[in-house]
Amino acid sequence: MRGLLKRLAPFAPDSSGVVSALYEYQGLLVICDAGGCTGNFCGFDEPRWQEKRCALFSAGLRDMDAILGRDDRLVAKALSAARLIKPRFLAIIGTPVPCVIATDFKGLGRLAEKKLGLPTLTFATTGTGLYDTGLSKAYERLASHFASQELKPQALRVGVLGASPLDLGQSSARYLQHHLQKAQNTPLEIITHGLDAGFDAMRAAASCAKNLVIAPSGLACAKLLQERFGTPYSLDYPLSPGLEALAREAASYARILIIHQQVLASSLRRAIRRAAGSRRPTVCIASFFTMLQELSEDGDQHLTSEEALISLIEAGDFDCLVCDAMLLRAIPREQQASMHLLELPHFAVSGTLMPPGLC
Repeated sequence: MRGLLKRLAPFAPDSSGVVSALYEYQGLLVICDAGGCTGNFCGFDEPRWQEKRCALFSAGLRDMDAILGRDDRLVAKALSAARLIKPRFLAIIGTPVPCVIATDFKGLGRLAEKKLGLPTLTFATTGTGLYDTGLSKAYERLASHFASQELKPQALRVGVLGASPLDLGQSSARYLQHHLQKAQNTPLEIITHGLDAGFDAMRAAASCAKNLVIAPSGLACAKLLQERFGTPYSLDYPLSPGLEALAREAASYARILIIHQQVLASSLRRAIRRAAGSRRPTVCIASFFTMLQELSEDGDQHLTSEEALISLIEAGDFDCLVCDAMLLRAIPREQQASMHLLELPHFAVSGTLMPPGLC
């Protein structure tokens, strides 16, 4: 059955992806639920709660609110909150309840914008999609609404798109900036959208001379910025010394399977091939999340279920597996015994933060 998980915990949903993308943009974020989805995000899907605040609220929907569609109550609550915190915008984020009752998010957004006098973004997320689709929608919507067209590109300013703790960990922006500076060997100004860069950075997105897309979730935003401002972009993940060391260790094996977000996995594949030299090991990539055609090779696979993962491993006869250790729960023990595991945490899969040396 497509999407069925019997041994793994549920992955971070699309609604959590939206909130993660908007977390540092000084908006008023309202999750349209009774409280459970908000609790899931606050308790499990966002490590930044340990060090940063976000104006995130639950709509607190009761049964009759949902049944009768009392949008005026939600807007009144948002107005009260906005008077207290003075946000830059309002975001209303869907969950399974409004999905089931077919909430008109566009109409709700127009009503809220008229009453509050704030730019209002609505996301008809279902809570059953995956986090990367939510991230992608949020990054693209932010750029579409707020990126200014009055700025000229600055040669040494580089934008990073697709950075999220759900992929990497809460300190990843700082490590990314460090490794980018070192790799370019120039005094670049790195703008990591969504991590350690807020609303004003997105407004100034046109000032970036180029954008680096480090996850599939940043590609739609990069394409929009290229279309609107002519900003070129590339798909790459700058590997830290820890990831380079992991690649060198993996290069000693003949058949390697990497399971993670695809841009990071592709950069790791290139590093493995460089380290292996003339031996040319077989390196395949698989992911439960977005797979881009431009990065895919023969043998790569988009996983839709635990059974698809097991079938891929059986058919591939891999001797090295690079992935989050949580995924071993879905793999029979006899197959695990024939493979060496190199652990590469994925927060959206297991809630495990990537160690600083790997970011």
